[in-house]
Amino acid sequence: MLQISDVKYAMQFNERCKRGQRVVALKMIADFYNSNIGRVKGFKGYLLRESLKDPPSIVNITFWDAKEDMDSYYNGTNYSEFLEKIKPLLEELPEKNEYRIFDFRLS
Repeated sequence: MLQISDVKYAMQFNERCKRGQRVVALKMIADFYNSNIGRVKGFKGYLLRESLKDPPSIVNITFWDAKEDMDSYYNGTNYSEFLEKIKPLLEELPEKNEYRIFDFRLS
């Protein structure tokens, strides 16, 4: 079972979908990350959000226990192949930011 204290790092992607492609992109992203849970070293899960005020906008955040695992994953072929598949649905490549998590709580 995931302990919140295990989550130390996050990668955030801001994406803008082409017209009419948001639902397809959301499903593709969710399916991709769901297929990685329990199979990718250090990957703890993800949060996928869609904007209520700006419908083409999607934000997804992945959670990691080690920066080295996060960096290795996003520099590897699994993510590169996924990015090539989703690119036709996006207006431009995702904006990517990484974070160290100071505090994380859910109730």
